[in-house]
Amino acid sequence: MEKRVDVSYTQLCVFRADLDEPFNDWEPTHVAQGFAWREGSVSFRTFENGGHRVVVREQDDPPSLASETVRAIVVPFDVPEEGRVEVASIADGFELVLPAGPHALTCEIGERKGASWCRLTFVRTEHVEPAVLRCDDLLAPPEELLMRATSA
Repeated sequence: MEKRVDVSYTQLCVFRADLDEPFNDWEPTHVAQGFAWREGSVSFRTFENGGHRVVVREQDDPPSLASETVRAIVVPFDVPEEGRVEVASIADGFELVLPAGPHALTCEIGERKGASWCRLTFVRTEHVEPAVLRCDDLLAPPEELLMRATSA
């Protein structure tokens, strides 16, 4: 699936569609590591605001990072029983339905021909070790990633 999302506040979020307050409050550590995570919601830091091409994939194995990927992060994400998940920024987004259960969610971010893109890959798995898989100069992740955020 591919959609265009108008990103605001340099954040692209993935969350359970049934959350009342789906967006996350960012602490300085979240900014440094490139994401803010809490159960049912994760916000990824993008390079800029504006239109982003967002590709969502489901697959059985962890993704091979694209050569043009500048930033890549993997976190756990539990898809709710009804499978409804939303990919959004503050004013724009879309909903999709995925198989319920625990997943590894990998977010890849890059630029091609002056246009920003994001690829979100969901892989069903029980155990996920959160990690910054590819780091750019704008990030300075701590040794131990901060895996708690509060709703904004």
